[in-house]
Amino acid sequence: MTSKDDNVIRRVQEQPAGVLSRLVSVFTFINRRRPDTRFPVLPVADATLFAIGGILLIFLAYTFLDARLLAMSRTGRTGANGFFDLLTHFGQSNWLLWGSGLGMLALSLRPAFDIHWRLQPVWHRTFLTLWFIFSSVALSGLLANLFKFIFGRSRPPFIHDATVWQSDMFRAGYAHASFPSGHATTAGALAMALGLLFPQLRIPVFAACLLIAMTRPILGVHFPSDITAGFLLGMGFTWIWARSFARKQLLFRFDDRGRIELRGEGSGAMHRLGDIVLGRKETKRIGNVSSGNGDEKIK
Repeated sequence: MTSKDDNVIRRVQEQPAGVLSRLVSVFTFINRRRPDTRFPVLPVADATLFAIGGILLIFLAYTFLDARLLAMSRTGRTGANGFFDLLTHFGQSNWLLWGSGLGMLALSLRPAFDIHWRLQPVWHRTFLTLWFIFSSVALSGLLANLFKFIFGRSRPPFIHDATVWQSDMFRAGYAHASFPSGHATTAGALAMALGLLFPQLRIPVFAACLLIAMTRPILGVHFPSDITAGFLLGMGFTWIWARSFARKQLLFRFDDRGRIELRGEGSGAMHRLGDIVLGRKETKRIGNVSSGNGDEKIK
């Protein structure tokens, strides 16, 4: 980090007494970051293409798959399954929110100013990573719940005729909370978050999260169009949220073309997790960033 960033940290983290005060000091630091205004948080062209492609995928799932799922559920070909019953729980947001939230609280017990200065960038990176995951999952989940309430689509077990879309708008309750799938939204948010944090693992992470989302129609509690909408909602929101982090130059940054990439400060072994898991050889390092060709620099 620059000397100016160090000064900001010292100014907003003057050894606050309690955990809550320490958390406030961290978010004060986040709010005071000078934004990178070169690129918009929401690129209109990219967002438009994503929206059009997403609507097309939802329409295709609704047209060709939803009726088949409804027929399968009535013939007993969907429902309880030990493996998918277990796997679907990973689409619940509780474990992610509790895990990341408790992690932030634990870090606040030993704030950055109280550790060796060489470890302070690691502290900040870890805290920001937890905050990014927590906020991505929480906010996308709230957005999914809002859409559930607006659309009020009935789940497959509560449909008793051949109509695959039955809606009771602005009605709360489990029976009318089919579109979009909350589990799929969480899975999509997690896929995008981990894919951005650990680019080397983005393909297996995406596949695993997609499988989690697919457990919902397999168990007969959602239509394919529900999970398509939820997965895309989670991914799209998290991508925009990551760009807002990059604008604040927190955890991510914009490259010269306006794409988001990881910042290098405090990355350490965390930055190389993908290489470690995939068994790749150690790459060359310049500064705090590992690079396969050794030419990446800190901006």
